[in-house]
Amino acid sequence: MQKPHENNIHAAQKNLEKFEEHLISYHSEQNHEKRDTLERYLDDTLLVIKADLEIIGKRGTHKEIGQIVKEYEAFKQSNSDNDYAALGQDLQTVKQFLNEIG
Repeated sequence: MQKPHENNIHAAQKNLEKFEEHLISYHSEQNHEKRDTLERYLDDTLLVIKADLEIIGKRGTHKEIGQIVKEYEAFKQSNSDNDYAALGQDLQTVKQFLNEIG
């Protein structure tokens, strides 16, 4: 028998993995058209992750997803390695949290 919200936890984990994979591509992509496509995918995936975390509803998820959104927006503006690293750390925090509750 599955735990409550187990499907949402699994979906959030899977979407975080996809987000990270595409974020790596976005960070290194030089072609503007491809970057735009990747950015749209990242934007959409982040909305799905946010929805999954809201359904899970555990304490701390709203703060963490807010931090990810903030870091992601900063990274999109700057494309700096520092913002990229900060976003990566925030993603790892959420992944670890999901592993603990899953």
